[in-house]
Order: sequence, then C-alpha cells, then structure tokens
Amino acid sequence: MTVFRFDHFRVLFTAAAVLTGAGLTVPAAAQSAPAPSDPSTLLNALPSTSEGAGREIFESASAASEAMDRHIANDRSSIWGEIMVRGAEQEPFDASAAGYDSSQTIITAGGDFKLSDDVRLGLIGSYADISVDDTSRRASVGDAEIESIKLGVYTAIELFDRGFFNAEVAYLTGNVETERAGFSGPIASAFDFDGIMGRAAIGYDLLEDENIWIVPTIGLNVANINFDDTTETGGLGLTVERGDAEFVELRGGIEFGAEISDDVTGFVKGTIIHDTVNTVRSFRVSSSQVSPRLIEFPLRGQDRFEFAAGLTAQLSETVAIAAGYQGDFNENYKAHAARLTVRIGF
Repeated sequence: MTVFRFDHFRVLFTAAAVLTGAGLTVPAAAQSAPAPSDPSTLLNALPSTSEGAGREIFESASAASEAMDRHIANDRSSIWGEIMVRGAEQEPFDASAAGYDSSQTIITAGGDFKLSDDVRLGLIGSYADISVDDTSRRASVGDAEIESIKLGVYTAIELFDRGFFNAEVAYLTGNVETERAGFSGPIASAFDFDGIMGRAAIGYDLLEDENIWIVPTIGLNVANINFDDTTETGGLGLTVERGDAEFVELRGGIEFGAEISDDVTGFVKGTIIHDTVNTVRSFRVSSSQVSPRLIEFPLRGQDRFEFAAGLTAQLSETVAIAAGYQGDFNENYKAHAARLTVRIGF
C-alpha cells in the first residue's frame, strides 16, 4: 500500500498517482514541477483535504456546552434552552491542503437537578446543522452538509463556597453528505459518524464580594469521532476509509464579572487553549480501478485564544435570559458565535 503525505505540493502528485492507477490521463501540470497555479483541478480527484467536518463537529458540540467552563451551580433545579449561530474560517494549509468556511446553527436543551446543597446532576442534548465549504485559494472546491446530535450528562459541584467543578460526558452521532466537482461531473458521498466527548473544568473565585468576581479556571476538553467508510458516486467510485478525529485540549482562563444592576450581571473571559494531539490524521482510498493508498494530512496547530462575554438578566425569581458572544482566534483559524439562553428555575 502506498503512503502519501500532504506536505507542500505533494498532494498534486498523489492525485496524479490515483488517476494514473485508474488508467486515466493525468494533466500535464501534475507531471512536472513547479505545481500548477490552480491545484484544485487535481485536488478534486481526492476527498476533502480540509478536515473541516471533524473539526466543526467537535467545535459545535463544544460550543453547545460552553457554560461548563463557568460556575453554573445555583440554589435551584432548572431547565434551560439555547440557540447559537456560529461561523468559522480555516485558512488553507498550503496549495495542497484546502481550507474551509463553515456556518452552524446549534440548538441545545438541558436540565440540572439538585441532588444536595452542593451537587447538581444534569442532562444535555443538542442538534447542530453544519455547512462546510472547502476552499482553495478562496475558490470553492467542495462542500459538506452535516447534521450532528449530542446527548450527554453533566455534574456541577460547588467547592469551598467560592469554587466549582463541572464535568460532562456525551455521545455524538450524525451524518455527513459531501459533494465536489470532478473531471466528468459531480462526486458525492454520504456517511455516518459517532463518537464520545468529555470535558471538565475547575475554578475558584478570588474575591469574597458577591457583586464582583475574578475566577481563574483550568480545564480539559477531549473527543474521539469515528467515521463510517463510504463509496463515492461519480468520479473513480473511490471507497474512502477515514481515520478517527481525535481532540485533547488543555484550557486555562480567567473570568471577570460584576453585578451591573439589581437584576443584571455581566462577564468577560479569556481562555488560552493548547491542543495536545500530534497524531497524523489520514484517509485511505481504493476502488476497483485504484490500488489502496493511504493519504496523510499535515498537522495543523489548533492552539488558540478564546474570548467570551455575556449578560444575564433575571426577569423574575425563577426566569433568567442570557445573551453572549464567543470568539476563537489563531493565526489561521477564526470563529465567531452568538447565543441566546433562557433558564427557568423551580
């Protein structure tokens, strides 16, 4: 089995090799260096090289429970619902590994129930409608439509009056439909995925004043997503076996908050995120015309800075509404999200 690594323009020759293996004519631009000015012609012989599907399934599932990084335990049991819209942009790694634009709508519902004075146990479920548009040199080279469902449980524990520990474990499932333009027409595929994710965070308020708080936090966010094998329609009829998408993030942040009025509070928070995964991701392609070929992606650094801000208004003794913003930033990746949350206590 041949192994190809996606560094610099090597993907062009990978695509050329796949076409040659199928007995097809390889464009002359792929047979000599330097690489052609528009490599997307050859890139489209292969499935997406952007990794956008796995990354944004993880990011949308994480965004659905972003409150887990804050002090959420209170004196009441409650049910809550949230809607979030999110957009993300990943710059191309180079001419051979596509970037992408993504838009997402995330709907989440949950409830947490008082087990004791200091412990809450909760249930969470979310649905995410995700679009990922692969781009090469700002031109669209394919797209994916994703439906992702998360079902999980979480706990919120108060520690030493001013501290907290939150943890969540969730199951992920859903489906992906992809389409891109091939040499002789559209190339499409559909496949399912499932996985598991977990997160934990601990924090402590440095101030005794109930109206102002400074809360440093540390946390961990992990996930493993498995994709079913699929056979594409159109093109070379490739069977694609995708490797798992793995994420292990260490998080360290600090939150500043205050009571703005009797019924309104606000906060801002900055978090540094370190992605510890250094496993090369890959997929394997084969067909009746093409011998199996393992294609490896370059490692993309996902270390980034996350900024969040929000306001919460207590409408009555039992009803609160919150609005917030969350942004993620590194050299090649940017994301922005807005959310609206309603919580009803009882």
